[in-house]
Amino acid sequence: MTISLRVSIDLLRRAPFFEGFAEDQLRLLAFSAETRSMAAEEILCTEGDELDAAYVVATAGLEARPAKGGNRRLKAGALIGEMALLVRAQAHETIVTVEAGDVVQIRRATMLRLLEEYPEFAQILRSRLARRLVGTARQLRGIADRLDQIEV
Repeated sequence: MTISLRVSIDLLRRAPFFEGFAEDQLRLLAFSAETRSMAAEEILCTEGDELDAAYVVATAGLEARPAKGGNRRLKAGALIGEMALLVRAQAHETIVTVEAGDVVQIRRATMLRLLEEYPEFAQILRSRLARRLVGTARQLRGIADRLDQIEV
């Protein structure tokens, strides 16, 4: 089944990664994306797989299954593998279809082409990723501090 351009644009708009993208950029991205139909119990990616694309949940019922446990259901509009849109990245968890349906696949090459055509969005993404990195560093410092307080 093919998802309409309008539905694809709406799905992309729901993903925080694409916040701030104008309608024409979302349209270009959605136009270049591919619909991937999935059967129940089909594996989208396995933890550790190298990804060359990201996926937006459309109509498929997907579940994230990390090796450490704590499975969680992914809602429509959820973006899977967002870092793969920018750099070589690995899947952090196994994603399995629990209900047949569709996902929208966005290849890294498509995203990089969009960022070349709209460099202002490369800057927006760079700023977002920098903020995220600073937050992660803060969390790691807090964990290191707590570990230092534990007597061995």
